[in-house]
Amino acid sequence: TQPASQGASETDIFIPSPEFPSINRAVAVALSPVAESGTGQPTRILVKNGNHTMDENSCTVNAVDEEANAELAVEGAQEGEGSAALVGQLELGSSSRGSLHGINVLWASEDEFDATLSVQGGPWNMSLCEVIAHGNTAVQTSLQANVTLCGCRVGGR
Repeated sequence: TQPASQGASETDIFIPSPEFPSINRAVAVALSPVAESGTGQPTRILVKNGNHTMDENSCTVNAVDEEANAELAVEGAQEGEGSAALVGQLELGSSSRGSLHGINVLWASEDEFDATLSVQGGPWNMSLCEVIAHGNTAVQTSLQANVTLCGCRVGGR
């Protein structure tokens, strides 16, 4: 398989980069009304290999305009050695939908009820991802959560 970065388009967002130092900034821009391309294609965020800490250790994904029907795709930019990891709590909010592919989400907390990945909306499709919790909950679903995991590893250490 070819790395996702080989098929990159001009609307893709790479993190980290000078313009997008964190997933938080990339999500905010990708889901802004200005980013709506009208093509029906999701905005794609490509995450470079390595561990990338979220601003304030968390990132919430929610469409700015619930009527816009924005979809987000977050993918590892390279396949093979190493991995693309987001460190912190990732919340896929009630007005969100999209996909995660080849991404690891890691979080450690002494509070067992803190979720590494919290899903409230959807549909979300996850493939070849890892969700790892250290002392806390790995995945929590609530509200109208709709998430499918395929070939993913979910657990704790």
